[in-house]
Formats: sequence, C-alpha cells, structure tokens
Amino acid sequence: MQVYNDFVIISRDVSIDANDNMLSIVKIIDRFNFELEAEQFKQFNDAIKRGEVGAFPMNYVVTSSWSLDTPLKKPLNIEVSMRVLDSNGKQLGEIKHEASFAVGTDRLRINAQTDSILVNGSGRYQLEVVLVNKADSKELASNKTNFVVDIKERGTK
Repeated sequence: MQVYNDFVIISRDVSIDANDNMLSIVKIIDRFNFELEAEQFKQFNDAIKRGEVGAFPMNYVVTSSWSLDTPLKKPLNIEVSMRVLDSNGKQLGEIKHEASFAVGTDRLRINAQTDSILVNGSGRYQLEVVLVNKADSKELASNKTNFVVDIKERGTK
C-alpha cells in the first residue's frame, strides 16, 4: 500500500458540501501579518532573543488530502502530526490527531482547526503534516506547505 499526499493548505475556513462531497476552501493563507504596540513588540523581540517561542492568536484550518494506490480491505488507523518548522528547520510545536481510512476507501481528507500559530520571529516557515500507521508506528507519508510570518511594530512600514 502506498499513501500519496494530494495537498496541504492553510486557510481561514473550509466546508464540505453534503450533496456532492466537494470541498470549499475559503481564503487561503500564505502569510500571517501581526502588528504589535511598541511595548509588546519590544517584549516579543526580547523573548525571541532569549530563545523563546511566541504563540499568536489566529483562527485557521489546515486541510490535507491523502490518497491510497488501492482501496483498503481493512480499516487503517493513523496518527496525524502537524509540525511548525522555522526557517532553520527547528520544530516549534506539534499538534496530533487520530483519524482512519475506512474499508473500501482510497482517500482521506483531514481538516484541523486551530486558534494560534507558534513563531520565533518574522520569516519563512513550514507546516509539515505526517501520517503514521498506529499499528506499527511507521510513517506512511508526509508533505509540507510554506508560509511567511511578518511581525512589526504598529505604525511602522
């Protein structure tokens, strides 16, 4: 059995039409912009210099689609791991969910809603989504999507 990633997308919202099972992705996010008051900006920069990671409030959805080369004859239980990586590849955080491919299916879509983003400054980031077989803890597939974080002091360009 081979698992393929169709896509990983960060967006504001997602919905699935009950009539035709079509996915609607609303407002794809490739950049997070944050403006902080002068004192907050200074505190954030001081924390980053100390090696700390900041969590910014932001509601968004990570949507991923996965395909199998053949339909399943028995259920496949998986763990889905979503990891935020900074521009140096350092993992800043991880969220885990459980899901399963049902018997007879060859496709799985995962929509994970979250309310914050972990960052260690302005720059390029990656969100990596990894599927692991729960039965044997082996990685089945993974993929990454890129995004940018821009943090600035309010009133500056």
